[in-house]
Amino acid sequence: MNSSLKRAKYGHPKSWLKQQGREDCAKSILVLQKVANCAKHGPGNSCKELYRMRPDLFPRVSTEKEATENRLVIDGVELDKLFDAARKAAG
Repeated sequence: MNSSLKRAKYGHPKSWLKQQGREDCAKSILVLQKVANCAKHGPGNSCKELYRMRPDLFPRVSTEKEATENRLVIDGVELDKLFDAARKAAG
């Protein structure tokens, strides 16, 4: 089973969430994914995409080129919202 998981391609779970009646969580799940990737990997596509989706998470940034893990600001309230969406999506 583990080897089949490694070979599978996983995209954004929007269609699965829609089937489960939880499509409203899809954007928050995508934001959470981009936040994690930006924080883990630093400057790159995830930080740029996150900036385009949620520029408010980079309060001292004016362009996507400046969006880095060091300039990402996630407070406790925002983190709770993202985790709540993940819990809701999980059922």
